Amino acid sequence: MDNEELCALARDGDESARDELIRRNMKLTFKIANEVLDRERKLNRAMGVEAEDLAQEGAIAMTNCIELYNRERGVKFITYAAKAIRNAMKSYLKKQEKPANKSEKLNLAALFQESETRERLYVCLDKLPERDRVYFSYRFGLDQGCKKRSRNQTAEHFGISLARAKQTEQLAEDRLLAYLHGQVPTV
Repeated sequence: MDNEELCALARDGDESARDELIRRNMKLTFKIANEVLDRERKLNRAMGVEAEDLAQEGAIAMTNCIELYNRERGVKFITYAAKAIRNAMKSYLKKQEKPANKSEKLNLAALFQESETRERLYVCLDKLPERDRVYFSYRFGLDQGCKKRSRNQTAEHFGISLARAKQTEQLAEDRLLAYLHGQVPTV
């Protein structure tokens, strides 16, 4: 019996079909969990999260897929479920981000005004790759005492998309925070 047939039986209330469908696809769930974790860890995120945590979220997502799957759309159950599993795992990781990390994000303009941290920030800023350093100097008005500029203005100035500007800013902030804490950034 294929996944689509098991799904139809499970939707009709057959618990053994539901259990079999989930059991059959747990290997895929763990594979996706490991892929998601590997990617997140390369970006220096998802520390402390285990594959089992994500696999549990994936199993819940798969259970939801059983109720929502429509075979008449021409998509195989496993394709539909894989996307839902991946999305559920990413959502779980976003919820797991520590609030401390978010509050720790730099308000650079304010930090550069504080004399005791200004010198440390400039030292750390010099350690950043040139692209990040130039971006920060322009974005936060560190170049010759200019005013802070919006992300839109900065993206336009450098000829990059708003999404790319946000990504550049986040990676540079992560690097700068690592240097401020005496660590070597992994990104």
